[in-house]
Amino acid sequence: MAGDVAKYELESSGEYTQGAGAVAMLVRRNPRLLAVRNLYGVSMESVHDFYKPRRERYSETPVFDGQYSNLCYQNRMAEALADFRRRAIAAGLFREDQYQALSERWTRMIFHLPYAFHAKRMYVEQFVAERKASGKWVADAQRFGFSEPQSDAFPDRRSFEKALAGFFKSVSESTMYRRFVHEKLEKPQRASQETGNLYTASIFLALMSSLEIDAAEGAHLAGKRLGFVAYGSGSKAKVFEAVVQPGWADIAAKFKVFEKLNARRAIDFDQYEKLHTGVQQGSVLAEMNRWGLKEIGTEGVTLGARYYESF
Repeated sequence: MAGDVAKYELESSGEYTQGAGAVAMLVRRNPRLLAVRNLYGVSMESVHDFYKPRRERYSETPVFDGQYSNLCYQNRMAEALADFRRRAIAAGLFREDQYQALSERWTRMIFHLPYAFHAKRMYVEQFVAERKASGKWVADAQRFGFSEPQSDAFPDRRSFEKALAGFFKSVSESTMYRRFVHEKLEKPQRASQETGNLYTASIFLALMSSLEIDAAEGAHLAGKRLGFVAYGSGSKAKVFEAVVQPGWADIAAKFKVFEKLNARRAIDFDQYEKLHTGVQQGSVLAEMNRWGLKEIGTEGVTLGARYYESF
């Protein structure tokens, strides 16, 4: 079971990414959906890009630095991908003398998505690195007119970083990268556009989004590999892969992710603010046998503890 609530301060830069949800999964010896290989790439570093410090009073909203958090995501992702490659070579999955891009190995790439389009924004630098390592970049640059800036051509670090950001933006807008995004990343992010950030459940919602859409479109994924890029602020990343099983489409057709999303009840902005600030205590759905938050502890060892009840 994976679930959480992504709640930010009103009028903060993170507010538009808010979301809440949960995903339940069954892990078994003989899986019908995905077989996860016992091979992982990991990376971690102790940083304060996003955290909930203990304050004088408990607060549900975090302290964060969006740009710094994005940088941490990119760094941990790149390190975890490199670690996965090293371990895969040691396990005999790859030949060290014949480079293969991981994005080419994987039919779909399933990312942790703090917001819907995060993966395509975070992966563009890694995409360029893969094209260079595979020997394809020179032809790419000539074809699309890419001109990568060199640090020694700029008077200071800031101007170089600005030029570098512009370079990667031009790559992200090219038909080459757009084709990559459409093939590898778009289906996993489609549900995220409707939910916002699910924190721990985000990567699993992305998986369900992709497989449900692929099943509906009659895609042939049995035996194909999916790549997973998980991330958590603080910061750490894990990369792993799974093989799609023969009966996957029958399972995915039962997810009904988009049917459930379409059945949600919309609320107006005033009601949203009342729920956010706690002015409205009751649920907006007056259904029996639902669980909801009753109160949050405010003193001593109960500070921040959540208490729920059925109503």
